Amino acid sequence: MRHRSSCRRCRQRHKRCLTNPGSPQCNECELAGELCYYEVKPQFRFFHRSSFRRRRSKPQSKEASPSPAQGRNSSSSPNQLIDFRDTLPHQSPNIGTERNNTNKSASNRQRRVSYDDLAHHPWPSPMADPPSLHDPQTPSPQAIFHVTTQSDYPNQATIDFTHSSPSTSPVSLGVPAPSSTPLSFTEREAYLMGVYIHQVSLSPDSCDEERHFATTVPKLALEEPIVLYGIFALASRFDEIQTKTQSDVESTQYHNQCLELLIDALSKPPETYGVPLLTAVVLSRLYEEFDVGKDTQFYHLKGTRNLLGFNAITKSAQNGGLAEAVCWLHLHQVIYISMVHKQKPDLYLEIFKTFQSYDGNSDRSHVNRAVYLLARVLREFFSGSSDISQVWTQLEKELDDWYRGIPRSFQVLYETPINMTAGRTFPSIWMLSSLQVMALEYYYASRAIICLYRCNSGGGQAFGFDAMKARKSNEESILYYLRRSIGLARGNEYFPGAYYMPSYVLFLCKHFSFCFCEIFGLHHEGGHLIRDPIERDHCVQFLSDMADRVPRESYKLIQTLQKEWAELDGLGN
Repeated sequence: MRHRSSCRRCRQRHKRCLTNPGSPQCNECELAGELCYYEVKPQFRFFHRSSFRRRRSKPQSKEASPSPAQGRNSSSSPNQLIDFRDTLPHQSPNIGTERNNTNKSASNRQRRVSYDDLAHHPWPSPMADPPSLHDPQTPSPQAIFHVTTQSDYPNQATIDFTHSSPSTSPVSLGVPAPSSTPLSFTEREAYLMGVYIHQVSLSPDSCDEERHFATTVPKLALEEPIVLYGIFALASRFDEIQTKTQSDVESTQYHNQCLELLIDALSKPPETYGVPLLTAVVLSRLYEEFDVGKDTQFYHLKGTRNLLGFNAITKSAQNGGLAEAVCWLHLHQVIYISMVHKQKPDLYLEIFKTFQSYDGNSDRSHVNRAVYLLARVLREFFSGSSDISQVWTQLEKELDDWYRGIPRSFQVLYETPINMTAGRTFPSIWMLSSLQVMALEYYYASRAIICLYRCNSGGGQAFGFDAMKARKSNEESILYYLRRSIGLARGNEYFPGAYYMPSYVLFLCKHFSFCFCEIFGLHHEGGHLIRDPIERDHCVQFLSDMADRVPRESYKLIQTLQKEWAELDGLGN
């Protein structure tokens, strides 16, 4: 039996819509295992009220079918629109039950749909039924975007680039279809994407006015699975640390999927390397940083350094955009490794002076120049040479020029001074935004490291009164810059990334005497920079607050500081 109008599936495929007597579905939909939909298009005709009444007044035979206008309100206005709909195709009264029973097993399978279907169904629904695997119209797996269902999560944390299924609900008339194929995540995956955009990306975008990691990277992830897995792994690990979840199965599964794609991409010729690969490596490095206890090999840090050696990556970064933002984030990561693990930055720093955002008067340019100067200071600090006084003088001059050249937006908005009697050992410094906070923190860190060098070099004299006087002066300067850094973090708690740099400086100052004794063979007098008991307690409190605000473990640093303070107090100052 053939209906007056074809179902949706047959009409899209230009096929004859035939239905067996008593069957709720046409033959094509029954073979495909899909529900059969008949869309009724309303037709409208104009009728004058007078003529309409004349038609109603004429007698009708009992055999004649009732007029479509019967039952209308006779008080309607002239020239009104009267809805005449085609008669619906014959269907069983229990069609909903029959369809559910027919497709009960098929509703649990992952369904695939052609691009034509998606164009007519812009808003997907995960409850639609799949077509038959033998349907010749079914596209290949390479043309499918598949996201795991919530029931499979997290045992199967796999996401393939497949298309979502069409909606089983009625399609709203007048809603245009999207220009591209709509995507569909599970509830957990959508949550992880939100965690990355609104929480994790705050730190990578701390020195970027355009916020590439919060805006451009998620868009890139919708096209590149290697970036998508990197985002899910990073956000999952962040969520595990914030919620103090003991299991890391979910983040590990996502990270392993990202690593598989990384290995496959790196096995290809260097000409194929691009921004997605560079972004995925940097995201994987952020994932490594979250696990401080196991962060000793720096695999992805070395991988990013190697990628920067290829001309395709370098030229892309010099043109600005996401590639440049990723490179600057890599420099931040190199600085972190240098300060925490006390080693020279393993990176060709001069390449950063060729980037677009290095020169200029924007806030981003001022921040990037401060980051670059700190990297140069660390390179000289851990170079192992004691005869570099001219280099340090040049670095100090460049830092002075940078500080004198900062715009008005980098000035302190408000500062709560130190008050030891009130128990306030650190100031509270309020800034305009995260860019100003990061710029001043990097500036103070550079100044503290230069004083750290001067403190142990004795101002050119290794022994005697002048050396001790210079050392005491530099120790006070280091404490001043450390307090300023902590004050920036305290005064701008809306930005969790402000907690990182003060902890790095504190960690570096903890080892400065022993480090320089090994490098220069100097005599160590004993004692520690932070000697006041109240100030020590506030340092511990600051590190404890840091562990609650950022995904970075600090209890080991707290234990080490308390142990060394006890030993130094036993030896005497």
